[in-house]
Amino acid sequence: MLNKTIEKNMVMLENSLTAPEIDGVLLGSDWGSQLDLLMSPDTWQEMIRPGEQKEYDLVHSYGKDVWVHSCGNIERIIPSLIEMGWTC
Repeated sequence: MLNKTIEKNMVMLENSLTAPEIDGVLLGSDWGSQLDLLMSPDTWQEMIRPGEQKEYDLVHSYGKDVWVHSCGNIERIIPSLIEMGWTC
């Protein structure tokens, strides 16, 4: 299911990123609760990061910024988001 979601997102992004009016794309999901991540950082790295990285790489290949939305406390994965190319 995760792979199918990423595949669909990639098509949507490909269709949108050519618009010159777009400076960046808001990506992300609700990975956290008010207290902490909804999963372990290791699970996020294994299951979520690879697909998100594909999306980030595609956005960057068009010279656009990646912005991230996530409700809750995702503090423990912020270093990973920065490595992946999170802009703000």
